[in-house]
Amino acid sequence: MIRCAIQVHSVRRLVIGLAFLSVVVPAMAEAPERMAYVPGEVLVVVAPDTGPDGVAKAAEPLAGIEQAMTGNVTRSIPLAQSRQVLRVKLPEGQTVDSALKEDWAAQDTRIIAVEPNYLWYKCAKHPNDPYYLDDSLWGLNNVVLDTADISAPEAWDFTTGSKDIVVAVIDTGVDYVHPDLAANIWVNPGEIPGDGIDNDGNGFVDDVHGYDFFAYDADPMDADGHGTHVAGTIGAVGNNGIGVVGVNWNVQIMPVRFLGPAGSGTTIDAIEAIKYSVANGARILNNSWGGGSFSHALYAAIQDAERAGVLFVAAAGNSAVNTDVLPHYPSSYTLSNIISVGASDEDDRLSCWEYNLFGACVSGSNWGALSVDLLAPGTDIWSTVPNKEELISEAFDTATYPTFVNTHFVKVEGPNNHWQTEFGRAVADPTSYPYRPNADGSIVTVPPRNTTDLRGLNVVFFVYIVTDPDGGDYLDLDITNDGGTTWHTLLHLTGS
Repeated sequence: MIRCAIQVHSVRRLVIGLAFLSVVVPAMAEAPERMAYVPGEVLVVVAPDTGPDGVAKAAEPLAGIEQAMTGNVTRSIPLAQSRQVLRVKLPEGQTVDSALKEDWAAQDTRIIAVEPNYLWYKCAKHPNDPYYLDDSLWGLNNVVLDTADISAPEAWDFTTGSKDIVVAVIDTGVDYVHPDLAANIWVNPGEIPGDGIDNDGNGFVDDVHGYDFFAYDADPMDADGHGTHVAGTIGAVGNNGIGVVGVNWNVQIMPVRFLGPAGSGTTIDAIEAIKYSVANGARILNNSWGGGSFSHALYAAIQDAERAGVLFVAAAGNSAVNTDVLPHYPSSYTLSNIISVGASDEDDRLSCWEYNLFGACVSGSNWGALSVDLLAPGTDIWSTVPNKEELISEAFDTATYPTFVNTHFVKVEGPNNHWQTEFGRAVADPTSYPYRPNADGSIVTVPPRNTTDLRGLNVVFFVYIVTDPDGGDYLDLDITNDGGTTWHTLLHLTGS
């Protein structure tokens, strides 16, 4: 049985004592619930052993360390002081919990930590009231309550920013061709666009405007909107007569994507994003994302940024909790380069977007006397957004039922570009439409939608699939570059 909905879019104190590393964790009154993670794999932080003098044996090879692990190393990211983060793919059928219980560190002292490859989520709220789309940047200059803004005009009397400063926006990507951002987008001076060569030798081909560690390519275009919104607040071009203005009229914004179109990304991709940003000259890293679990691997990557003199600005989170009690990471790590930022509203109060029946805030900015450094305007903020267009939105379980054999779509009346199939239902099983058992078929948009000039094209869908016992069922997602003569498979799903 197959049921799927498709959307296509284009364009958010415990001390671990090691001679070479001290990890300080704030004491917790309550242990936070463990975050979601990628099944079937773990991250392993490894480092050379230390000698009798407490100094790491930096020259010692890490060969053979995989013998203490159950699984295969599929990715390795080097960090400072000879440390590495390894992504280990577990054997078929083994769970993450069972791998953690094996205590690999007891078998090899070079293993510092074993943990899930956690998922991190953008910190974003998009209110639907008129202020969200109103041309009133109260966070920069609040004419009603001047203590609620950041006094931007007064700051601009001293400086409107500098092109010498590179700020990496580690997020869902950035619309780097946006007319109010393009002039402030970082350009890699050592890279020649589109020649397929790693001209500057940094390990990334054609990374002219940053990198995408979610899709692992050189196009960090924003398919979600969160990163572009953040970038506009930081550095939308000022005094250009269009759109909005950022805190910095002049700055270099480096787009670095690790969060996908659904707003989530993994620890291993976050580490690569941080490492890339620091290595390519960013002095400030903006991180409007987070979660509730402590990651040793992520901590180590941010610690490397600290040693390089790079600031790590982190969202305090939107769970309306005291993070002195319930930490939110990465903002709650006790590293000197982290600035944890909560959100305030136009009345100079802690931002809250949702209240329960008893009047208590259930969705709003986190706070904490020790764990949150400052508040910044975060309610009803207008900023830049990508020029995103919805091409197709199809929920097959609510559409007119197709035959799924040479089926076409017809336009649904209304302002949006929604499509449905033109044929009546021809399938008996109500749980499997539009799939027709034991038959191949396809659903095609008519006429084909040309996406040649679009950037950041994303397909978002949810699928429930249970194959026939003989394994004959499958679901393919195909595209064509020549009007339908030949098709290329982007995704092939089998199994359950």
